[in-house]
Amino acid sequence: MKRLLLLTILPTFLFSLLTKYSNAQWQQTSLDTIAVNTLVTNGNNIFAGTNRGGVYLSSNDGGTWTAVNSGLKDSSDVFAMATIDGYLFLATDSGGVYVSSNNGNSWNAVNNGLPSTNNIISLFVNGVTVMAGTYGNGVFQTTNLGANWASTGLTNVDVLSLAANGNTIFAGTDSGTVYMSSNNGSTWDSLNTGISSTNNVLSLAVNGANVFAGTDVGGVYVSANNGSSWTATGLANSYVSALAVNSATTFAGTTNGVFFSSNNGQSWTLTGLSNNVVLSLIISNGYLFAGTNSGVWKAPLANLGLNEIKENNIAVYPNPTSGKFQITSLKPQVSSIEIYNALGEMVYTLPITENCSPITINITDQPNGIYVVKITTEKGVEVKKIAKE
Repeated sequence: MKRLLLLTILPTFLFSLLTKYSNAQWQQTSLDTIAVNTLVTNGNNIFAGTNRGGVYLSSNDGGTWTAVNSGLKDSSDVFAMATIDGYLFLATDSGGVYVSSNNGNSWNAVNNGLPSTNNIISLFVNGVTVMAGTYGNGVFQTTNLGANWASTGLTNVDVLSLAANGNTIFAGTDSGTVYMSSNNGSTWDSLNTGISSTNNVLSLAVNGANVFAGTDVGGVYVSANNGSSWTATGLANSYVSALAVNSATTFAGTTNGVFFSSNNGQSWTLTGLSNNVVLSLIISNGYLFAGTNSGVWKAPLANLGLNEIKENNIAVYPNPTSGKFQITSLKPQVSSIEIYNALGEMVYTLPITENCSPITINITDQPNGIYVVKITTEKGVEVKKIAKE
């Protein structure tokens, strides 16, 4: 738990030494000088919970941001946020849990029944219940919008993350343990087969039948059996503080930027947001938003190759390649090709005005390594990997 808190409270000027890089995929929003620990949506509004700056609101997809802190303690650290039926909940470092019914215009503390006001680390909404994960006291819950909180059957543990798969609730803790409850928190079972005990489970997300766990040492783990066993994915040895899901794609926010996987974690691709410490992720209005130690960045999902083509009619060969390779597409018609290196930098682009196949590509001037080929067509975007040797 100490590692989690250290990352979010290090002085901002240390992180200003990191390179602020953005290509055509990502744009930094006007909230650009503060660490953003958590992001949440409420209708068309996006809220950013920050480090020592309280809460900011954007109603135009991050175009502008306004501080909305009336009723909060000054310069609050906001650790977690959640929404239910138009109500917005947040957890702070010293004031406990607050609720707003008017999009953050005013906040009221709702801590009756909580053991402390300075140990709420995570928040999660499950049906009509708001759950709060605490440092040292397990999980508490409320069914009356915070008027009263009650302890669940999970006590005396540090709960860093919460998620649900249908009626099954998961709680990520320190020492590599994930707890599971199938009766709304009355009882919990310990599930830690496969996750090393050296890990803190900082983030959880559910994608279809798979549960993903982001850790501070071992990267991302996945379970296909509701947490009974866990397997390390292709994103290992990484600090993963945030996870988000869009259709068949899972995103991971790390200390080295944002990665995504469309094959249940077997392989991961670094997006254009590299060299950034990512603390939070959320998807809203066709954008992926990333809260970092240098504010909020956003990228259209379409630009990340996520309007994927369902038919497998596109081939890239030979692979590996010495630098020259071909792209074939009988249908649909290809309109443009972009190639990105492992840092997310676009190193090649080719607009196409005629329906021709195969298309010859030459990247012999680029160093050996793994490249991402983004192929835009009339039906969407397909992303391929190719190795130059």
